[in-house]
Amino acid sequence: MDWMKENGCMLLLAAIGVCLLVFYLLRKRRVRTFLLGGTTGLGSLILLHIYGGIIGFTPTLSVMNIAVSVFLGVPGVVLLYVMERLFQ
Repeated sequence: MDWMKENGCMLLLAAIGVCLLVFYLLRKRRVRTFLLGGTTGLGSLILLHIYGGIIGFTPTLSVMNIAVSVFLGVPGVVLLYVMERLFQ
C-alpha cells in the first residue's frame, strides 16, 4: 500500500497528462485550447483556495498544485481533490 500512496498519484497524473496531450494535439487551435484550459484550471484552483472551506478542501498555492492546475486544467484540480480524499 505504501508504493500505491507514493507512486500512484504520479502514475495517475501522468496518465491524465498523456490523455490531455492527445486531446490538445487533436485540436485545430492547440495553443488557444491549452491557454484556455490552463487559465480555467488556475482560476478554479484560486477560487478553491479562497472559498474551499465551504466544501472542506482548501488547496495550498504551492508550485506543484499550480503546475497541475495549469497543465491539466480543471480535471487536474478535481484530481487534487480526489487525491486528497483518497490518501487522507
